[in-house]
Amino acid sequence: MSSNAYSRTILLFMIMMTMIGCTVKEDRSDCPMPLLVVPGIRAENVPVRYHVKTEAETVWNDVFVCGADSTVSIEVPRRILESFASYSRTDFYDREGNYLIPPGSECPEVWTHSAMLDATKPFVSDTVDLYRSRACITFIIRGTAGRSQSMALVGKVDGFLNDGRPSTGDFYCKAGETGRMDSAGRWTVGVPRQSDDSLVLEMETSGMYRIFPVGHYLDDSGYDWTAKELEDVTIEIDYADYHVRIRTSAWEHTLTFDIRF
Repeated sequence: MSSNAYSRTILLFMIMMTMIGCTVKEDRSDCPMPLLVVPGIRAENVPVRYHVKTEAETVWNDVFVCGADSTVSIEVPRRILESFASYSRTDFYDREGNYLIPPGSECPEVWTHSAMLDATKPFVSDTVDLYRSRACITFIIRGTAGRSQSMALVGKVDGFLNDGRPSTGDFYCKAGETGRMDSAGRWTVGVPRQSDDSLVLEMETSGMYRIFPVGHYLDDSGYDWTAKELEDVTIEIDYADYHVRIRTSAWEHTLTFDIRF
């Protein structure tokens, strides 16, 4: 017997053992059942933090590593469940599995997964397909008056909790210290998935201090923070014609916003 076939046999045996406690004739609504967690392509052979909850409580919260031919079996109550999984090479996790970005740092690459699961059915599984949950914003400043002396991106979402809810906290990134700045002065910085329009760009230019409501611009442009995989976006601030232009790779047109003072 091959090692893969042997592993599947053992897994099936374990699943059957979890169901022995309740007979067919008994009311099985209070009996636990196995939830099979299957790794998607991006979730293979990496430490995935996996959280399962009902409306009332957390059922499972831990880290697993699975190969392409393996699964994880978790004992869960027969309820409607919600799962959340995440993975990042940058370890900003605390002890509870919340992903909290320290002030002064950009959001690193991070991938997440969420699903609603019906564990009242005879069989329930969750394929963990991880999707990109940070967006890179590139700021371009144009116009003779747009020679920025300092530039910082500030927000109120500093990551996410172990169940996928946004974490409320100080998010602060300063150009020249965080992100990537090219020779043309374009600043690219990673931000976590947002739950509101709190992102603002603070800029001191030619002795003048100005605040640009970036989150509001993105909301008005139709940028979708709830998308499975977040798009990168370019925000061009042009002092010559007093407009802000927002672009993503998916848009074929430019959105323009008046910023005249």
